[in-house]
Amino acid sequence: MAWTTPKSWTIGEQPTAATMNTHLRDNLLALNTDNDWQPLLLLSGWVSYSSGYGPARIKMQGGRVFMAGLITGGTFTPGTAVANIPAGYRPPVVGTDVLIIKVVPCFGKWMRIDLNGSTGNVTLNERDATATNGWLSLHTDWVL
Repeated sequence: MAWTTPKSWTIGEQPTAATMNTHLRDNLLALNTDNDWQPLLLLSGWVSYSSGYGPARIKMQGGRVFMAGLITGGTFTPGTAVANIPAGYRPPVVGTDVLIIKVVPCFGKWMRIDLNGSTGNVTLNERDATATNGWLSLHTDWVL
């Protein structure tokens, strides 16, 4: 299914099965389709975790960007860029820089990653003191 611009409903308009299917069911299916994923460029020695988890990847649907994957083994120093988001998928920039800050699972602990709209870098930041580079989840999303 392909994404369709959602319908603007008017007061008193009666929805039909056809319009509900087009503007609700089909768009929900489009959001859950995995055929639009693109590989994500990993940096600083990080690689996709190979034990049956999907590779580091990114997709955009319906004005929302989805980043996913489990990565492992790279440089684990705060301030290190672990991946780069391609142009067109980056968070909007206001002024000189925009950081979207997400807290993600990291080898059973937590890690803060920053998404930089100017450079596209996904950067490690604060973390649980006992976290290691065994694995880091990149599962997050943002609106363009």
